[in-house]
Amino acid sequence: MQVSVRNPGTEQQVPGLDQRAFQVLLDGALVPVDSTFEVRQSANAPTTRPPEDGTPPVESVDPISYDVYFAVDMTESMGDEPGLASEKPRSKLTWALMVIHNLVQPSQDRTPLFGANDRIYISGFTNKLETGFMTATSVDRQKVQQALADLNEFQPKGTSSALYASILHSLTSITAQAAEYSDASKKREAVLIIITDSFNGVDLDGSKSISRCYSNDPLTEQVRQKIAETRQATGDRLKVFLLGLGTETEPKHYSLTDPPSRYCRINRVEKETLDARSFRAIAGSGYVNDTDPRALLKHVKEQFQGLRWAYELTYPAPEGVSRPQSFQVVVTIDGQMCLDEMLESSNVIPQATVDADTSAAEVALFLAGLILALFFVPRSLVNLANLGSGGSPEPKKKPARGKKKKKRRR
Repeated sequence: MQVSVRNPGTEQQVPGLDQRAFQVLLDGALVPVDSTFEVRQSANAPTTRPPEDGTPPVESVDPISYDVYFAVDMTESMGDEPGLASEKPRSKLTWALMVIHNLVQPSQDRTPLFGANDRIYISGFTNKLETGFMTATSVDRQKVQQALADLNEFQPKGTSSALYASILHSLTSITAQAAEYSDASKKREAVLIIITDSFNGVDLDGSKSISRCYSNDPLTEQVRQKIAETRQATGDRLKVFLLGLGTETEPKHYSLTDPPSRYCRINRVEKETLDARSFRAIAGSGYVNDTDPRALLKHVKEQFQGLRWAYELTYPAPEGVSRPQSFQVVVTIDGQMCLDEMLESSNVIPQATVDADTSAAEVALFLAGLILALFFVPRSLVNLANLGSGGSPEPKKKPARGKKKKKRRR
């Protein structure tokens, strides 16, 4: 069974639901939620029923267009090789640019995560801002490709990182467009993706280096506050992903949880660990780290997958129900409950009997034959789909019904 659970404000799928959120009733009999009850989001699951003329169903698409701001670390350490298996040695910077290319550039065999209606802006940072690669966000992929080529020719330099100044640079641009994002009718959101292997090592103006770890604490708080203000200005339509190229350890004088010692020096400890303590304070669940940039790419894709694709529910029929005519789904989120129902009058659906010697694969094949699309929007889904925001949804008093059909993005 395929079930669509969409946010009424964005029409995006609500991500991250599991078995605990769903109940299925066949002819009023509750399907037990046990090890045989599976819930997953599938890229192959359509979210609309086939039209009456028999044409294929419309595949799930993200109804939101994005302005995606990339901020790329270009300090000396990004010139090092991460030691990954590849046809030829590549620096961390080259790998980072390949991640961006994969997210925004179409190819013959794949569609990019951010498509033709999504605007892109790419900037970098060494010990100062590096903003000469693009002048503004653009849908022109030739401009994006040229910016990536220019970054690829850049020689990494500087031992101090203007990481925070770069984040503020992007947030300032996003705030300038806040009215467009906060207008729900325009269906556009901002996304900030930072790729770094460094501690912040420069003040917020991007002009003066700092050396001691504890000097970052007040700067981290200011950046965190700026992100919160930008989210508020955009109507909570901002996603922040901080992708850390490296590992988390606790070298002498640095802790992943406690304030750093006055003896902690940035230029020493950043060679051994990411500043995960600060990064989590800034990006919350939008922070992730790995030594393999491809894993970071996968993480970003998975976060957006949850906003695009419907849920697939797989389960055996309850005892005594061999040919159900009534299908009900109940979804509970944050104590709020809603349901939708479909009555089946056709006799062409394949039958399964409870006493048949049927394998799990055959049961799954039978259930896939149902191809049900149930559309509903729980009362509590407002703003729930804003990944990386760390915000909590506000329940609405009245449920809004989901739309029967989604259009392709153009």
